[in-house]
Amino acid sequence: MRDCGLRALGYHAGIEAEERTTTQRRFMTGEAEVIVATNAFGMGVDKANVRSVWHMAIPTSLEAYYQEAGRGGRDGLPAKAVLLAMKADLGRLVRFIEQRDPELAIARERGWRDYRTIKSFIYSDRCRRRSVLDHFGDREAGRPLARCCDVCDAQDWLPEPETIAVRAPKRAKAAAAPPAELSEADGPLFEELKAWRLRAADGKPAFTIAHNTTLAAIAATRPGDEASLVAIRGIGPSFITKFAPEVLGLVAAHRRNGALESAA
Repeated sequence: MRDCGLRALGYHAGIEAEERTTTQRRFMTGEAEVIVATNAFGMGVDKANVRSVWHMAIPTSLEAYYQEAGRGGRDGLPAKAVLLAMKADLGRLVRFIEQRDPELAIARERGWRDYRTIKSFIYSDRCRRRSVLDHFGDREAGRPLARCCDVCDAQDWLPEPETIAVRAPKRAKAAAAPPAELSEADGPLFEELKAWRLRAADGKPAFTIAHNTTLAAIAATRPGDEASLVAIRGIGPSFITKFAPEVLGLVAAHRRNGALESAA
C-alpha cells in the first residue's frame, strides 16, 4: 500500500504497547490512511469516517464479520465491506476447531456451528445484507444508500480468481511441480478448458473446479481416458466422477480437429 502512496501502518498484538498507542492515535487523527491489522485492532476504536473494511481471510464466525465490518460508515455515510475468501481459509478454520480441547464439547460444537454459518454465507447466492439481517433475527427491509452487495449488484472491479497471481510459501515452492509447458498448438485447448471451467463453476470461484496449472497439464498431455486424466496432478476421484466425460470430450474434439487440419 505504501508503494501506492498511501500512508499505511501495521498493527498486531506482538508490537510494543507504546507503538500500538501511537499507531492508533495516528489513525484516529487521519495521519495514517490505512491500518493493516489482525483482529487485535478495532475493539473500542470508534472512528466515524472509515470508508472501507477489508477482510483478507474468512473470519471465524458471521458475528465476528458483522462486528468487524461494522466499524465502517459509523458517520452514516456509505462505506464498503469487502471479504476476500479462499478455500484454504476454511481449512484454517477447521484446524482451529479441531485443536480445541476435546473436553470442551460445547465450545467445539459452537465452533462447528459458526463454521457452517460463515461457509454458507460465503457460498450463498442470496443477498449478503439479507443473510446478515436474517441471521440476527432482523426482519426489517435493508436500506442501502448505494450498492447493496455483490449478489444484488455485481460489479467487475475485481479480476477473475484464476488471473490473480498468488505467491506460494517458500517451503512449498520446492515441492510444487512446475507448470506444464504449453506449445502454440496447446493454447486453443487450454482456452477451451478455461471457458468450460467457468461454465462448470456456475458462479462459484473457478479455482474450485481446477487450477490453471491443472488445465495446462490437460492441454499439454491430452489424456484419452480416465486413467490418464486422474494421473494429472490436481485431478482426484471427485473431479473424475463429476467432470471426466466433459473434459475428455473436449480433448477428443480438439484432437479430431487437429487431425482434420493436418489432413487438409
